[in-house]
Amino acid sequence: MGPNILVDWKASGGNRVTFPIGLGMGKVVRFGKLPIKSQIEGQYVPVRPDPAGQMWNIPIQITPVIRVLVKRNLLG
Repeated sequence: MGPNILVDWKASGGNRVTFPIGLGMGKVVRFGKLPIKSQIEGQYVPVRPDPAGQMWNIPIQITPVIRVLVKRNLLG
């Protein structure tokens, strides 16, 4: 889970924070020779500004995995 917690410091009282909770899943697949990490999550927002705060959030993430850069920079 990778929630986006939002805080509006100028809002009043309980309308300051947006705090989602949820679950997701991801998988690494190949697109040609390039590995791609794809991930999707479903998040419910129990703590949100009233009355117009979002109730549900569905983030989708697609990230290319470039092994050569990781080996050179992290592993020497």
